[in-house]
Amino acid sequence: MLGEVASYLACLEPRSWPAGLAGVAAALLAGRARPGALARLALPGGLSIRFPASILRDVLRNVAHVYYYRDYEALAGFAPEPGWTVLDVGAFIGVYALRAASLVGPSGLVVAVEPLPSSYRLLELNVRANRLGNVRLVGAAVSDGWGSAELLVPGSPLNATLDPGYASAWGGAVGAVRVRTLPLDALIGPLGRVDLVKIDVEGLELRVVEGSALLRPGVVRRAVVEVHPPRVEARRVALALEGRGYEVSVLLPEEAPGQAFVYALERRPAAGPRGP
Repeated sequence: MLGEVASYLACLEPRSWPAGLAGVAAALLAGRARPGALARLALPGGLSIRFPASILRDVLRNVAHVYYYRDYEALAGFAPEPGWTVLDVGAFIGVYALRAASLVGPSGLVVAVEPLPSSYRLLELNVRANRLGNVRLVGAAVSDGWGSAELLVPGSPLNATLDPGYASAWGGAVGAVRVRTLPLDALIGPLGRVDLVKIDVEGLELRVVEGSALLRPGVVRRAVVEVHPPRVEARRVALALEGRGYEVSVLLPEEAPGQAFVYALERRPAAGPRGP
């Protein structure tokens, strides 16, 4: 674990991060944190994230994913802007939701959705601790319909999934919890117009996309879907979004060969004919 954490820390830009980051991680790894206590990690922009030391590796992985590699913002026009409405499907403990909320500002809105109860409680705590009044929370799993299902939890809570095959690919589930499920449209509908939907649903990406009638231009301006091949093919997700009228691009990050990111952008209206 120490080697993995060191690699995460090595990728972080010194100018963008507080000097105490490595010290916090080292203290946790050395066992100097009180048992059962929550660690607090400062993030750029005056934000901070709280979590138990037992998930340090997952948190650092997620932090690097959101703040350093910027995998959800790799293409121009996908970084949240003031006034935007952002839907964060698969929020974990709030790393991306906190960033999005700080970027959209008080005139914007972030709806963060997380099904795993332990992660949801930390998400709630982190939103409250950062005094973010522009975030709404939903405790549910997004799928292709209403109901309930077994949420399978492999060794990492970051990879909690409704897909048994995906859980098996991560070494099998070590726990499970019954959660309510809802379709993506149940979240999009009340919002009316959504500027950005970010989807990270651990193997259920295609079902979520295909199960939504409202994920289309005119309702959702842009979407970025994290895909986990080979369980789900990025090509199939891209074709599904392209078939709805989006301009689609696929990012295959070198640092994460087991991930792909499908970007979908509402097409700009064609320019009208020029006058005489």
